[in-house]
Amino acid sequence: MLFNLSLSKNRLTREIPQSIGHLQNLQLLDLSRNNLSGSIPKEIGNLKILLSLDLSHNNLFGSIPSELGNLISIQITFDLSSNSLSRAIPQDLSKLASLENLNVSHNHLSGTIPTSLSSMVSLLTFDFSYNELIGPIPISGQFQNAYSEAFIGNSGLCGNVDGLTLCSLSSNNSKPSKINTKILIVILVLVCALFVLMSIVVLILLHHGYNKPHDEEAKSSKSSESFETMIWGKERKVTYGDIVRATEDFDDKYCIGKGGFGSVYKVLLSKDQKLGTETSSSYMDPVQQGDAYISLNNILLESKLEPKLSDFGIARLLDPNSSNWTTVAGSYGYMAPSKAHIR
Repeated sequence: MLFNLSLSKNRLTREIPQSIGHLQNLQLLDLSRNNLSGSIPKEIGNLKILLSLDLSHNNLFGSIPSELGNLISIQITFDLSSNSLSRAIPQDLSKLASLENLNVSHNHLSGTIPTSLSSMVSLLTFDFSYNELIGPIPISGQFQNAYSEAFIGNSGLCGNVDGLTLCSLSSNNSKPSKINTKILIVILVLVCALFVLMSIVVLILLHHGYNKPHDEEAKSSKSSESFETMIWGKERKVTYGDIVRATEDFDDKYCIGKGGFGSVYKVLLSKDQKLGTETSSSYMDPVQQGDAYISLNNILLESKLEPKLSDFGIARLLDPNSSNWTTVAGSYGYMAPSKAHIR
């Protein structure tokens, strides 16, 4: 049932016992000006109706337990000054909305003063002096009427207070604002969209590159079909493909001679395939239809104007004992290869 425990100004040593957190009806706790050491027990945060806490002027070390933010009923004093406490001031202290006096001076606290402490609307006095705090001091709430003595001894603090240096723009914007965050998000979205667009363009170009050879083959095929039609006449009964198949891809066994402009092959066509018109069955007809690729210089006329084929490439087909055979004439390179050895 204890509600007031004051042991200040003694020579108490060692640590504060954790069992002190079992004093559920404790309202006032004063252990100041002793030689207590060790860390502050987090169990003190269980004292739900505590109104005042004074642990100043001891040898306490370590960090301020965030559990002390659970002392939501504390009003009079929260004094941890003149110890060897270190690390940052916990944000949870801002939950002490009814507190009037806050003192954490003369320690080794580091980091910044939490801006959340500005929400402590009942705060009348505060002291952060002689620590290792840095950064700007809060500028709202009770900190608007701040006095320099509350911050001296912290070479890293800045603000619009006498005795402190003014904060630079980078210090005031130590945390990204909501606007900067939105700008960053927009930039990231644009970069991702650009990357996706470039990927699509690359895929399209690659796809076009793969299809291009096929397109060229199609164009070449169309050109070949047009060329075959031009050569073999309007009836289109014989195509280049038919000739390739009939000669087994121009096998040498179908070659009947070679001239200065290439080789001559013998082609056997089916009955429904013709090179020319159907009005004649002589050899004349293919000669007439073949004038697209046989020079007129290779066609000779007899006295009765009967044409004779004189191409050297088919000289071996003619019977040397017949009247069609003439004396070999011409220079080497312009005569039948089979007769090129005759002098």
